[in-house]
Amino acid sequence: TEVCKGTAMRLSDLDAKATQLMDALEEAGKSEAACKFLSKSLEGVTRDKVSNWRAYIFTLLRGFDKGVYEAMKDKRGRPRPRLKDEKLTATLQAMTPLKATAPEFVPGQAWGGAPKEDGAKEEKAVTFKVTCTTASGESVGIIGSVEALGSWKDSAVVSMTVGSDSEWSSPPLKLGGGEVEYKFVVLGEDKAIVRREDGNRKLAAGEEPKAAAFGEV
Repeated sequence: TEVCKGTAMRLSDLDAKATQLMDALEEAGKSEAACKFLSKSLEGVTRDKVSNWRAYIFTLLRGFDKGVYEAMKDKRGRPRPRLKDEKLTATLQAMTPLKATAPEFVPGQAWGGAPKEDGAKEEKAVTFKVTCTTASGESVGIIGSVEALGSWKDSAVVSMTVGSDSEWSSPPLKLGGGEVEYKFVVLGEDKAIVRREDGNRKLAAGEEPKAAAFGEV
């Protein structure tokens, strides 16, 4: 199908756990809906804004249908390395062309390159969370003073995904190590900003962002 085209996701972003979960969603008749959910969640998210795509994709899929995920854990043991269904493979390939040059993820290392030499300090990715009630068709994003947050460009807002209790989460982001200013925004169905917080929030270098409530700056 064409439902998942137009995102930055690569087929190589599906690790064994995500593949097993997609198998379970296929068996439940929900694989196409899961692809639509991924496509919607990944709108506007570029490769450089996520430090670990495999972990991010698995987290999105796990949150799509927690019932299927829990049933899969109870039913199956080790993840299987391949999709069981050619139809499901074709669905995922429609998201974006497979690129053989994508680096392989190694646990304990930053995804996207070779291991750091001894003494080199790896920047830690952070995740922003905000509670915000939205109208039908609306979503939440974050924008800020550094490149990872769009450099205050409305066209480069980082989309967030919603969990329970109207809590929205950003993908893991590397901010560059300095002080950061940012704010949360609400997006319409066309992904244009329809409202934003009045003031700017600030994050000191090395500080972990705290969970926030929209508008309470």
